[in-house]
Parts: sequence; structure tokens; C-alpha cells
Amino acid sequence: MGTRKADARRNIDATLVASGWLVQNFDQLELSAGRGIAVREFPLELGHDNADYVLYVDGKLVGVVEASLDLWLKDDSLEDSANLPAPDLMAGEIADDLRAALEQFEAIQTDLARSQPK
Repeated sequence: MGTRKADARRNIDATLVASGWLVQNFDQLELSAGRGIAVREFPLELGHDNADYVLYVDGKLVGVVEASLDLWLKDDSLEDSANLPAPDLMAGEIADDLRAALEQFEAIQTDLARSQPK
């Protein structure tokens, strides 16, 4: 795994764990190990790449996190790709987006908890 992706993985793992998610590798998947499970490198259909993280709450799929900058940086549809923001600014924006996504997943988790019969 490249250094940039490995660094991103460590940061995402730490953020997920700090938010209460249990992070597992796909080959050690155990959905009953906790309430919120984030599964790394989840295989997709044959011929497709892996999802960086697949998120489960109470054994139900609730989301996917993709952490790669490569596709975005190589996107030819950008109007002015020569003038992209500095990598640290882009990384900060992505981190903010991931935090916001985690907040949304936490809200989903709260809603699911409220809807469970007591």
C-alpha cells in the first residue's frame, strides 16, 4: 500500500474508532462484534476494486467510505485542473467531509437506536 494511502487509512481508522466504530479487516469480519462495524477493503463484484470501508450498524449496511484522492485529482472534467488547491488544503477539506459524514452516520445510529423496541 502506498504511503499516502497508508497514512489516509491510519487517519480514517483513528477517526472511526474515536467516533465509536469497530474497525475490522474483511477477512476477519464479525458483524456481531459491536454495534457499528467499519470493514476495510470490502470486495465488490468481480472485476471491480474494493470499497475502502463499508459501514454496518446492527448488522445492516448503512454506508461506504472511499478515501482515494487519485480519481479526483485525475478527473479530466475539472475546468482548471492545473490550479487545484494545495494538497494540504484538499486533505483538510476531505477530512472535514469525512467528519461530517461520520456525524451523519452517528445520527443514523441514534435514529436506529430510538427505533429499536425496548
